[in-house]
Amino acid sequence: MEQQILSVSVLFSFVLFLFVLLKVSKKLYKHDSNPPPGPWKLPFFGNILQLAGDASHHRFAELARTYGPVMGIKLGEIPFLVVSSPEAAKEVMKIQDPIFAERALVFANYVLNYNRNVMVFGSYGYQWRQLRKFCTLALLSAKRVQSFQSVRKEEMADFVNFLRSKEGSSVNLTHTIFAFTNSIIARNAVGHKTKNQETLLTCIDGIIYTGGVNIADVFPSLKWLPSVKREKSRVMKLHYETDKILEDILQEHKASLISISYLKIRCNRL
Repeated sequence: MEQQILSVSVLFSFVLFLFVLLKVSKKLYKHDSNPPPGPWKLPFFGNILQLAGDASHHRFAELARTYGPVMGIKLGEIPFLVVSSPEAAKEVMKIQDPIFAERALVFANYVLNYNRNVMVFGSYGYQWRQLRKFCTLALLSAKRVQSFQSVRKEEMADFVNFLRSKEGSSVNLTHTIFAFTNSIIARNAVGHKTKNQETLLTCIDGIIYTGGVNIADVFPSLKWLPSVKREKSRVMKLHYETDKILEDILQEHKASLISISYLKIRCNRL
């Protein structure tokens, strides 16, 4: 008898929970007067359960055949627009590009990219256009890229020699390639490898690990969970450590420039 009462109580609580979620979701999204077609969405969960599994791209293809090349879905509490035809992709990525230029950021990327003040994840606007212009003209021009050719050749030779020295043994290629690319970037930027390279690579590994989607990115209403708060603390710590290393690199580079300028002045006086 007690088990029956308990079962009825659990069932009633679950139904009440779903009812409340349905009412809340309707209030939150009632402003969508003309949303794109899409599959039926569960309250709170959206279409997550429909897309669960390793072959979610096949599921997207099936849904596109049913609802068309422009489709609306929800992952948790967040709405998404899915385009799956060349015409729709051209409309979004070329014709209407300024409207869709903003990138949705997970919390980790928002913090690690200085509140969207870097080019890759920056907000579309004057500052972003200036950053792109600077990178195109000062860093990625054909003349500038050609000037770094000797650095790339030297680092590539070191990379190949390292792999040869490890013949017959296993090699962590992920870490090795990260070290290889980091050395090229550091030498191109400041003229030498950073003395804190291993620490920086460890931070990069942590950034990649934490850069995925957090539960609060899909369910913003769950930001209060202890696990989410712990993840935020981890991201902030990584941000502080990485920022300190980069600041040390900049200060070291500034000091070397001052030393070079001082030597030039001394030589001119002599």
